[in-house]
Amino acid sequence: MASVDEGSYAEFVRTGYGGWFRYAVALTGGDRDRAYDLVQEALARCLRRAGKGWTGLSAAYVHAAVLNVFRDGLRRGERSLRRELRVAVPDVVPDVADPVVDRAQVMRLLGQVSARQREVLAARYLLDLSERDAARLLGCSVGSVKTLTSRGLARL
Repeated sequence: MASVDEGSYAEFVRTGYGGWFRYAVALTGGDRDRAYDLVQEALARCLRRAGKGWTGLSAAYVHAAVLNVFRDGLRRGERSLRRELRVAVPDVVPDVADPVVDRAQVMRLLGQVSARQREVLAARYLLDLSERDAARLLGCSVGSVKTLTSRGLARL
């Protein structure tokens, strides 16, 4: 039988999962399988760290954990950044739906910017964070967020 804590944790994950997954997809340049793994590992780390006091977790904390898992993977060399950026985006039949085509184009374009620029662009535009909140999430200054956003958008 599930305790109240387990039920409310499940609800916390259910309500936040979509946003965390979209963020992870953006970080990985469209690799949905890798994004799924990132979110699962981030949730596992958060739960281990919080223990039974998980109620102190926030969606922003999990976003930060997803980012950390992504960066850890790059540092460990599980996948080189170049190999991640070469992930083939499946051909999309244009008459299926324009949003699908647009999404594929966005993922392809995100593969052309640096990992750091992609992190900032995902935080600013996917998570809709202010410059200050994005800086806090990414652990950098507001000026860095502005610069990386500007350069990333120019590259796109």
